[in-house]
Amino acid sequence: MKKYRLGYDYVFLADTPFMYKGVNIGATSVNVLFKVFDTKGNEKLFESENELNEQKIDFGNGNSCYLFEFIRCFIDTENVLNFEPNIKLLREFGCSYTLQWEKTSYTKDILINGVLNPEDVSEVEFMELMKNNMELFDIRDNYPAQTTSFFTQEIIMLHDYKLKNVPVNYGLGKEETVSKYRYEYNGEKYLVEVVLDIGNMIEVAVFELDDNTIKYVGDTGENVFFVFNTMTVLVKDLQSYVNKWIEEHKELIFHGNCLLEEVVKK
Repeated sequence: MKKYRLGYDYVFLADTPFMYKGVNIGATSVNVLFKVFDTKGNEKLFESENELNEQKIDFGNGNSCYLFEFIRCFIDTENVLNFEPNIKLLREFGCSYTLQWEKTSYTKDILINGVLNPEDVSEVEFMELMKNNMELFDIRDNYPAQTTSFFTQEIIMLHDYKLKNVPVNYGLGKEETVSKYRYEYNGEKYLVEVVLDIGNMIEVAVFELDDNTIKYVGDTGENVFFVFNTMTVLVKDLQSYVNKWIEEHKELIFHGNCLLEEVVKK
């Protein structure tokens, strides 16, 4: 079961397209990631077996809505952006969750042949662009800004094994595959499978992609909680960690001659 957070874009339309640093700008946007916590402080994550789809948050009282409906973003002539909670909706739905949001990225949307093409920019450039052209964004369409798309952040919840009276052989059983992805080495493609056990130890299996023949299987020898110092690890960060470990052990994994090399060096 995949677990993930949801985020949305807030798009600010320009009254008319305008030139900025040699390109024609039709809009800008800010991407906002949401985190939802219950009354006990536990984060509520979205789940899916396959695709990471957009989902509504369910309040358990017959009410549900999309996360972006809770927070509206308005153009602000002084501060550029102004985020406001939708108090009316919160009261109507009897919200029992705590919602946190974080601005993760910004874009300038370049108009090419009538189509807006978003291009990532820094927060500094975004603010500069908006402030210097505020009269073009101070329009009704941006009170509030429009939401046009969602994005996801897949994460892995580590096991709180210290609270479970786990026996000495905690590494046996209760394992789950937390990531599968492709890896390329010397022009050959492989499948990497990452397994997490109850003690937060990572086992890495590398398969030949064409016939699924196992190339290597073994653990990294580290408790990933102490590697990341958090109970929630982004899948992309875990994959980077595994890739670095594979790179450091590539002779053993892909050639099986790591010990031979050590003898030769002596």
